[in-house]
Amino acid sequence: MRVWAEVYDENGVKTGSGPVTAIQSASITEQLDGAGSFSLDLGTDERVLLQLVNEAEVRLMVQTFDDMPPEEWGRGIIRDNDISDAEGGTSVRVSGPDTLDTLTERTVGIGRSYDTERLDAIIADLVSIVPGWTESVDSTIAGDLQSSRFDGVNVLQALVRTVEEKGCHFRRGANPNTIEVGPFGDYALSPTGSRVRAIKAPSVIGNELYGNDAVLLIDKISQSQKSDAVVNWCIPIGAGTGSAALTLRDTTYAIYNADGTLYRAGTASKYPIYRRVNGSGIVEYYMDASGGARQRQAVVTFKAIGAIANSILAKQAAADMLVQATTAYLDRAKVPLVTYRFSAKNVQTDIRPGHLLPVQYTGRLDVLDETRTRSPRITYMSVDTNMWVMKVTRKIGDGQISHDFEVATIDRYVMDSTRIVVSLMEAMQVQDLSVQTFPFGFQDSSERAIQGNAPLTTPFRNATFGLQVPDMFTDVVLVRLRIKTRPLYTTADVGIYTVPSVPYSSALSYSYRVYENDQYPSDISLFIDGIDRTAELGGPWNPSAGNLPVDETLDITSYITSAAGGLYQDHSLVFKALAKTAETRVSSSHLSDVVSSASNGLIECKILFFGTARGIFTEAS
Repeated sequence: MRVWAEVYDENGVKTGSGPVTAIQSASITEQLDGAGSFSLDLGTDERVLLQLVNEAEVRLMVQTFDDMPPEEWGRGIIRDNDISDAEGGTSVRVSGPDTLDTLTERTVGIGRSYDTERLDAIIADLVSIVPGWTESVDSTIAGDLQSSRFDGVNVLQALVRTVEEKGCHFRRGANPNTIEVGPFGDYALSPTGSRVRAIKAPSVIGNELYGNDAVLLIDKISQSQKSDAVVNWCIPIGAGTGSAALTLRDTTYAIYNADGTLYRAGTASKYPIYRRVNGSGIVEYYMDASGGARQRQAVVTFKAIGAIANSILAKQAAADMLVQATTAYLDRAKVPLVTYRFSAKNVQTDIRPGHLLPVQYTGRLDVLDETRTRSPRITYMSVDTNMWVMKVTRKIGDGQISHDFEVATIDRYVMDSTRIVVSLMEAMQVQDLSVQTFPFGFQDSSERAIQGNAPLTTPFRNATFGLQVPDMFTDVVLVRLRIKTRPLYTTADVGIYTVPSVPYSSALSYSYRVYENDQYPSDISLFIDGIDRTAELGGPWNPSAGNLPVDETLDITSYITSAAGGLYQDHSLVFKALAKTAETRVSSSHLSDVVSSASNGLIECKILFFGTARGIFTEAS
């Protein structure tokens, strides 16, 4: 067996006069959804010290037999270079991440957006940022549409987020500098095409086992006692804070009321989506994957998922992404996670992260019992199930090759303290770069004349106001309407008509003063976007039996946010009045009171609008 390392500098140029052969031991770890690692223990000579420097690329080569071609075990970037001197001699250890870590060296920039694009196109565009890398996306998911926006993250972080939201995985490809993306979960096959399985090594191993290329022999195993709590019911929250946070409200998937009745029709989701109003009057949207079992509830945040533009379609796409991410989360969180680590012999096939591996192992523990003639034996570990391969470590030393596996009942990692800290640090680093929501509001006030109408008998005038929601708003929290009525008035008093002496023409004299009527518009109704909302809002106002000014504040939020034509349209607010007759005049010095149509006057409309906005603007090129 021959083992050596080929070393390349940062520019991909091979260094030194030849390969490094003074390798005492080596290991290569490959993991799912992240960069793996490597380490080399070497003797000290001048060539080792000169070649194996930080940021150099190491390619580990292994030739098992002389008549077999060399095999590249993996590639890594030296980040740690340790020299130790002890009584037994001096040794050198170099280690670092595998070459997937190269994807952390390039950022995606700010505002890199994909609006309902194919998954394979998104992955290809991200990977193309790093020179020399290519990608392969499984055909079963390549055409799936996805929307994403990335701000300030590196390419590897963007890939991690993309597969998390899609519910798939990535790993280092079989060929150098390649990324494989897919659902994975296929069984590892032996060179002869049989499904590989791992079993407990018997005390005596015969040739029939060593000659079986579909059997891994477990010689040591441990079960992880760390496990995340089961969650089968959750309220997902996306980007934004408080009332500005993204929820499932705008999804195109079907939503049900808490009692199971349909709230809004749409595409059926894997786990049903429900709407309820909590004890504080706040509307909540949640997904239930319990299937009638005991509910284990949680609020789950996906702060990287948000609208990538200010439009209804962008909000729907973001809400749909939130559904997909929550579905992928519940797939993995609704059942307990158990992790095993074991070392195995007789590994004759390439088992990779993302493979399914049947594991069969039963261990027994002898318990001493002096009261019995025979000591009982109890089962302390019993495993017989298909496991997801999460990590694979290949080691070589003393002329022997060994394999360590980390497998799990679910295709996810336990969120230990290290992963939590890394996740929080990444979120903090890009917080000021990503698009944030902020509260914003405005008020508009205007006045129109209105005159009542007795159908087909008298002239009339409706008072029409408009409300247009700017597309900078991502959500509308409150729309209040204050209406006030006043009588008609005039500022001109038509003087007495006089006929001056010839040859001067006729003329009128004018005097100016504010004269106000004493009648108010009656039986006022309100149509919002063409629909009569009068009764729902407590009208009609100032019935004709009386003559009182109107001063009302109305909450019309739901009529604007749920309008048939969508939020971002020209909403119309039309006030109408009915006719009445009364003794009326706009008082002046030379007109007497007359009986006329008295349902007329002025109506003032104040609109208070409050919502949340996202600062998405594009600099002119």
